Amino acid sequence: MSVKVLSEVFDKSLTSGNARLVLLALADCASEDGACWPSLRKLKKKSGVSEETVRKYLHAFEAIGLISSEERYDVGGRRTSNVYTINLEMLGRDSLEHKTLYSVIPKSKRRGRGRYEPVQRGVGMNMFIGGRYEPVHRVYNEPSIEPL
Repeated sequence: MSVKVLSEVFDKSLTSGNARLVLLALADCASEDGACWPSLRKLKKKSGVSEETVRKYLHAFEAIGLISSEERYDVGGRRTSNVYTINLEMLGRDSLEHKTLYSVIPKSKRRGRGRYEPVQRGVGMNMFIGGRYEPVHRVYNEPSIEPL
């Protein structure tokens, strides 16, 4: 952990909200030169946001040049955690615009502003009777109460 990197993120970064939490989690793991290799699970735990949110902001940080990442592999060839390097010169010019965040989200996950389209269209399967494919129309009649 580098106090220098952590304090520079606190003092200079323009990020806010979840983006700031993810960046602080990275800075908390970083060495003096800004390099770190935490797992996504560790970043999730430190920042208190979901793994999907951590990934989104890591991709956004990389898109604006705030961090660089490099894949790592163990001796057997299996992938391990990435090496992330925080570009300290970019602090202060690291505001994230909506279009940057939107561009790093996969198309299948995009929501809002009329861009999200559901995968399944039409009537749900519970509307059909066992293979006949006829919509179920239920009529509820009130029970008749006869005087005694």
